[in-house]
Amino acid sequence: LSQSGPPGSKKFARPIFLTRPARRPTLHRMTEERAKSHAIMEKVLAQYPVGSVHSLTGIAAGLIHETCLLQTSAGRYVLQRLHPDLASDGILADYRAVTEHLADRAFPSPRLVPTVDGRFHVDQDNSRYRLITYVPGVSSDSVADCRMAGEAARMMGSFHVAMGEFRHAFISGRPLH
Repeated sequence: LSQSGPPGSKKFARPIFLTRPARRPTLHRMTEERAKSHAIMEKVLAQYPVGSVHSLTGIAAGLIHETCLLQTSAGRYVLQRLHPDLASDGILADYRAVTEHLADRAFPSPRLVPTVDGRFHVDQDNSRYRLITYVPGVSSDSVADCRMAGEAARMMGSFHVAMGEFRHAFISGRPLH
């Protein structure tokens, strides 16, 4: 760093890079990546019976999968490109068993949407995708107040009651995401 000001001062003029800073993507590179991503999404969505696509919007929240909100002529869905470590057939089968069990008990839960040929995922360009139904509500990364904490506790209690009779031999041995 380059220092300015009187000796001993902690003011710095401008950073001096000891290594070359990362190149910013050019407009051309960004356009190519966007076009490739758009083509992949078209191929993936063509395999689901969702009607015409009105919009596909990235959702920033989430830690593991790349997630988008999909609005179509048939309704709202959530499209996820699954993290490779959590995209096995076993994990998808376990996820399906849990979400169907919850939905059968009227607990708000997304459901896997089958492709036109009955599969519950699409493999495209070395990635695995799943489409799930949209569950309306609010997602939050933190607890704002005591009322919110109480509602979360009630929802968690309802989840445990709904899962109380769940009988399934998990295939994957991994936590569901």
